[in-house]
Amino acid sequence: MDAANGSQITPPAEALLREWISTFGSMIQRKTFDTDRGHEEDFKTLFGICTQAVRFAEAYLVCEQAGFVREAQTLARASLEDAVTAQWCYFREGGMERLRVDQLHKSSAYYLAMADWLGDDELRVKARMIPVPPAEAKGMMKFTQVLGELDDLGFLRISYLNLSRATHVTDATVNEYLHHDHAGVFAVNLAPDFAFSFQGLFVSAAGALLGAALIADLTLDADWIAKLDQASDEILAPLILRGNLAEARRRDVSTMLPE
Repeated sequence: MDAANGSQITPPAEALLREWISTFGSMIQRKTFDTDRGHEEDFKTLFGICTQAVRFAEAYLVCEQAGFVREAQTLARASLEDAVTAQWCYFREGGMERLRVDQLHKSSAYYLAMADWLGDDELRVKARMIPVPPAEAKGMMKFTQVLGELDDLGFLRISYLNLSRATHVTDATVNEYLHHDHAGVFAVNLAPDFAFSFQGLFVSAAGALLGAALIADLTLDADWIAKLDQASDEILAPLILRGNLAEARRRDVSTMLPE
């Protein structure tokens, strides 16, 4: 429902969403990028996150085609999380530094744990050489808090909640693998449907779009941005989430993405 005039919005066709996801995947298949903008470090930090968002969406289509629609929702959730995280880090004041702090802490903890498991003193020494920021340095917020800063309408949060039901052990995990009748007889259901499968497909497309758009912005690719703007209009999903941030929290950084 359009809040501005109360008119009904027709959702994009599923075939169109699948077509655009494939297009986003093809667009990022490049070996060279122009990052001559003073944001080379931002690009190097965010490229993998954005690309992973696109690839998760492509993997969604693979699982869907193979008949694993319920299992594909985990990939939709991951695409959303990566894309939103990347946009928040880039456009939020202090976001890139928070990501750096978080990565250093997690990297140190991981390699120390591996060193302990393997009994590898050399790895332990290298792990302790990682420049871990002081404990008071701010790292990443919980993803639900990130969503809270970017999601003015609540759609992203409720989508994440719905997709999480197919990811974590919930009542849905227990109930959807069984069929019950009124006589109390039940049978196992080895291939359950998922009630929010369209939402999963749409979120995958939206996540891939957000990820691809940030790569295009960081590489000053006007032609790419024009194509993504067309996609945004057709699938009714945004290219950029900066406008949803409170103005005081926005990073002072230019962007070519239309808001």
